[in-house]
Amino acid sequence: ADGGNSGMVFGTQVNPTKFADIQSQFNDKWKTSGSPPAIKSIWFVEDPKLMQRYKDYCASIGDVPVKGFGKNPGNQQRRFHATKLGCTFDGKPCSNTSSCYVCSIIKTGFKSSKAGSTAGTRFGAGIYCSSTSSKAYQYGKEAMFVVGVACGNCDVSSSSGGLTPGTHSRIVNNSDDECVVFDDAAIVPRYLILF
Repeated sequence: ADGGNSGMVFGTQVNPTKFADIQSQFNDKWKTSGSPPAIKSIWFVEDPKLMQRYKDYCASIGDVPVKGFGKNPGNQQRRFHATKLGCTFDGKPCSNTSSCYVCSIIKTGFKSSKAGSTAGTRFGAGIYCSSTSSKAYQYGKEAMFVVGVACGNCDVSSSSGGLTPGTHSRIVNNSDDECVVFDDAAIVPRYLILF
């Protein structure tokens, strides 16, 4: 997870400093040939109730080994998750959550029960995110979340079955650093990038 959210209001565009921070991560983690798409806007979409559920989940994991810029409790990481945008997002989630997955996620959080409804479940029926922006972009070319994800103790494998006992997520051993979580509380939408 990252700091710097003090004073941000749900449904507003981020300030220039936060925009530059997220844009830098997005561009630096673009691995496919060609230039990354231009970011039109970035919105702060962190719901306090979903964030509290996430923080409680992180606390339940406790302090574990962290990777890279991760932080404890819970080995929290900042990753990308793209999905279908079915509205003209203007800071307020639309009411058509059956066809606008972005607004559905903003309102209710991620749902592992929806696993496989819009993309595959190659590495298990969970919620997928990636540190590689170009990988996430393959799943939604209009909108992408920047998420907080509690990786906890990671099962580093390409398995599609259940998690190894004592682990909290699956890190797929590939170049895209895909992370799969199986608990809805383990991942929270924080920012929404629009292209």
